Amino acid sequence: MNSESPLSGPTVLVPLVQPVIGEPEIKNVLEVLNSGMLASGEWVKRFEAEFAAYVGTKYSVTTTSGTVALDLALKALDIKNGDEVLVPDFSFIATANAVLFQDAKPVFVDVNERTFNIDPDDAAEKITAKTKAVIGVHLFGQPFAVKALQGLCEDHQLSLIEDCAQAHGAEYERARVGTFGDLSCFSFYGTKNMTTGEGGMVTTNDSRLAERWETPHQTFRRGLNREKTITTMTRSILYTRKSNILHEDLEIGGF
Repeated sequence: MNSESPLSGPTVLVPLVQPVIGEPEIKNVLEVLNSGMLASGEWVKRFEAEFAAYVGTKYSVTTTSGTVALDLALKALDIKNGDEVLVPDFSFIATANAVLFQDAKPVFVDVNERTFNIDPDDAAEKITAKTKAVIGVHLFGQPFAVKALQGLCEDHQLSLIEDCAQAHGAEYERARVGTFGDLSCFSFYGTKNMTTGEGGMVTTNDSRLAERWETPHQTFRRGLNREKTITTMTRSILYTRKSNILHEDLEIGGF
């Protein structure tokens, strides 16, 4: 009897993604290193402003990760102990963990069996008097049912957060994701379609919410117990990556 497993033999690694780091990114990182300004500065302002313009929002702020972006968004909405936030039951763990960071309760909602995105009908069944917000995830770059979830939130006076961690540049009815929620969150982790290895972003069109992270001295983020802002060197890579995407977008006529 041959006990050898059919899976035995050399291990073959199949890469999930292959980051593209070219001369423009290297040049910009060296420029930042040579400047001596590693934590803030013009790269920060340029990237935040141009990413907001790219997505189609008035305001944006960078963070150290997509998880921190979700944390920041929930804090801006004043989610706290006793509150409930609806989240899809099929997503990266950060979606639910960010709710737990507020000492609030994540309530899991089933996903559509075809799209694997949050099911608005099941979400409607999970709403209680304690529900304060809904986090919809654009899973694998595929937008969730935006209109249905927006309508649900409007009917029940709930806040909507878009988790766009895997959906930079994705569109729903000819508008980019990141513009539909009260707040929207992006990730620039190494496996994302726009990456610097680490980093995140929050976008919004609501000036009231944007004030929560405004200066002086980044007052809102200063109270979060740990550093939330992305480094200037990382932003220089992101700025280059965004510029490349914008250039390609113009050449091919859109995503």
